[in-house]
Amino acid sequence: CPSIPNISQSDSDADGVGDLCEGNSPIMTILGTQQGDFGTRVEVIGDANGDGREDIAIGAPGDDQAGTDAGRVFVYSGATASQLYELPGQAAQTLFGISLSRLGDINGDLSEDFAAGAPGTGVPPGFVYIISSQSGAELSNVSRATNFGFGLAVAAMGLVDGDGVPD
Repeated sequence: CPSIPNISQSDSDADGVGDLCEGNSPIMTILGTQQGDFGTRVEVIGDANGDGREDIAIGAPGDDQAGTDAGRVFVYSGATASQLYELPGQAAQTLFGISLSRLGDINGDLSEDFAAGAPGTGVPPGFVYIISSQSGAELSNVSRATNFGFGLAVAAMGLVDGDGVPD
């Protein structure tokens, strides 16, 4: 089983081994649609559903359900591979879900949150959304409409400003 690039590997099966595969057998398989670039980005986002297992966000930036290339992010249980929720892109050509990053607990609910990028190819370009892993609610967003590609990559920075909240 090959390691999947762009994922923060974790102990999905709680056996103390931090990896996605054991031996040559996958721990789980999640099938998406052939359309929408499902799996362009895969990220372990922490325990979204409170079952003690880390869960998985999967980006599909080419998803067209909310408009051409609006994108979509799917969140799956790390224990059962069942879908917990999905988030649509805000507008056509935003490519929501092309980048994902686990951030830590941004809103103080004791559950880690994540960022999803939507660099856009049209109007409006360049958003990064901060999302509650528990509810899928948007906590905040940042835009740089003058910078093409803003949101193409996202990453956690840790504790930069000393306020105790991940940056």
